[in-house]
Amino acid sequence: MTMKSGWMIYGANGYAGRLVAREAIALGERPLLAGRSAEKVRRVAEELGLPWLAFDLGDHAATVAALRGVELVLLAAGPFDGLAQPMMDACIEARTHFTDLDNELPVFRAAEERDARARERGVAIVPGIGFGTIATGSLVKRVVAEVPDANRLECALHIASTHAGAATGQSGLAAVRMGGRVRRGGRLVEHPLGAGGREIPFADRGRRASPIPTGDLEAAWMDTHIPDIVVYGTALSGGLLQRAGIAILRRLLWIGAIRRAVGSVREGAGGDAHCQAWACATNARGEKAEACLETGEGFAFTAAAAARAVAVIRRAPTAGAHAAATVLGGAFVDSLPDVRITMSHKRAAGAVASQEGTP
Repeated sequence: MTMKSGWMIYGANGYAGRLVAREAIALGERPLLAGRSAEKVRRVAEELGLPWLAFDLGDHAATVAALRGVELVLLAAGPFDGLAQPMMDACIEARTHFTDLDNELPVFRAAEERDARARERGVAIVPGIGFGTIATGSLVKRVVAEVPDANRLECALHIASTHAGAATGQSGLAAVRMGGRVRRGGRLVEHPLGAGGREIPFADRGRRASPIPTGDLEAAWMDTHIPDIVVYGTALSGGLLQRAGIAILRRLLWIGAIRRAVGSVREGAGGDAHCQAWACATNARGEKAEACLETGEGFAFTAAAAARAVAVIRRAPTAGAHAAATVLGGAFVDSLPDVRITMSHKRAAGAVASQEGTP
């Protein structure tokens, strides 16, 4: 049997991968850097003084061979919907634990589909250890502890970053192509993108948001099995004009040139960037608990969270597919720098008010 040691960052030459590698070094770790391009990975590895190798995820045999020597791989390369599944399959064969920086709904569904095989092989699959599901998962743990009989769960994200690359654009494009989703009665159902907008009481101020089909939607279900779950994002504020624009864009995405242009959109460096998350659990009696999380720039949070989450998963891996909050616990974010959490006390709110268009 091949002896395993250490862990790997695949996609280490990307922006997020480099940040995680630097954070790992600061924590005394020496991850193996990997990616498809030998030239690009070697350049980053030499800069950071870390070992490296190159292989293509399209070559299953080469991927399995590369993974046999490491305990865990962190996938930091996108588009995640195209790369996560072959990496998961190779990890299961190589008996190597898997995690990633993803927050795409199809990837979480793919992880669940591989749960039985992963358990049989003793492999932990923990998608989504970046900002989104780490932040909402921690808040979900806290509000559900206050309302343990909750039958409705709502989460929201306001993501602010000084950098966004092609993977960010591809993730947004994938959500538009798939269309909206919410969970009702334990089942994922379609919901028009841009519909059901509402004001979210983030810690600093209220912001309008509407339901988005991110991985948080599935992660919250994996962790709690609450039947009705909605995840909101401020990137979609909602409204008739935005809904009309999304409908037109979805019809145009069959044209390759438009699809490539939309998927390659990059944001430049921004100014003051602060991310926010919110969660609310409500039961049938109208009792509810709310929690808010504030932090700094999104990629900085992701790097700090990912490097520390890898250490937790490696220390006590649990075979099967799991949400990050299930493995890390609600208090995990308390160990991260620049994080502030506020809770509101459980209170009786009477009958839950209905709002036209609210999912």
